[in-house]
Amino acid sequence: MAQEKLPPHDIEAEEAVIGSLLIDPEAILKVATSLKSEDFFDETNQAIYQACLSLYQRNEVINQITVAHELMRQNKLEQIGGAAYLSHLISVVPTSLHVEHYAQIVSKTGVMRQMIVAAGQIAAIGYEAGPDIEASLNKAEDILFQVKRRQGTRDFVSMREALGQYFEEAGQPAVSWERELPHVLTGFAGLDDLLGGLQPSDLIVLAARPSLGKTSLALNIARNTAINQGACVALFSLEMARESVVQRLLASESGVNSRDVRLGRFSENDEARIMEASGILSEAAIYVDDSPQLRAIDIRSKARRLYFERDIDLIIVDYLQL
Repeated sequence: MAQEKLPPHDIEAEEAVIGSLLIDPEAILKVATSLKSEDFFDETNQAIYQACLSLYQRNEVINQITVAHELMRQNKLEQIGGAAYLSHLISVVPTSLHVEHYAQIVSKTGVMRQMIVAAGQIAAIGYEAGPDIEASLNKAEDILFQVKRRQGTRDFVSMREALGQYFEEAGQPAVSWERELPHVLTGFAGLDDLLGGLQPSDLIVLAARPSLGKTSLALNIARNTAINQGACVALFSLEMARESVVQRLLASESGVNSRDVRLGRFSENDEARIMEASGILSEAAIYVDDSPQLRAIDIRSKARRLYFERDIDLIIVDYLQL
């Protein structure tokens, strides 16, 4: 009979984390926000780490005596092997210096186990899928997203580190301010000066009365960012068909009258300009989805899918009906 394969884990790293916490009361500050009790594969180590977190949340000191008392309070001390096992954990590491490294190993194996669980859940969705395949895909993506989100946590950085990253991304030493920062420019100088460009995670609502050019402005921003900066743009056009979007972009890029573009009626000179504009636009990373009546969950799912494939810089939704 084939031996059952155990899920990913590293008992030595788990013991090293807890041993570090027992010998250094300050070590918990380095791992509490990034390491969860469920990241521990061994149930004994999981229970001890949870006891450490409980003490930390109550602002109580963490050491062998207090952890043993907390485990006793929870009726788990004998279950984990008693005070003798805590003494063993202390003997595992001579110092808490590398506690963050040990925690990263434990966290990584925890995520890998979550991936295995997620794969099983997605398989179940596949077997039980109903007629709405999009709903099933959305459920599967949500499961994967929950696993991936664990890797997206951020922590404090010093101002020195933040400034170092700033100038590294700008590509210039601290004495120069000439280079553009890693943001998306709309291509409209006054608007870019006012907003400082479109920064990652910005949510900007373009509001105006009907027929005042909101769509035209949005399309021009999409064109400017994609062609001038090489940005990847996802455009959700909830009312205008994809063909109309293409016609507007062609008219804008070529300078040919939009009515002539729509009717396909151009002079020989206009045709040359249209072909040139078509070549430029075909190289632009603009992805158009003209599905009608998209729900918010549909937009999120499609944007997330494209983000995994192309790393989107800008998402435009026309329009939200606020």
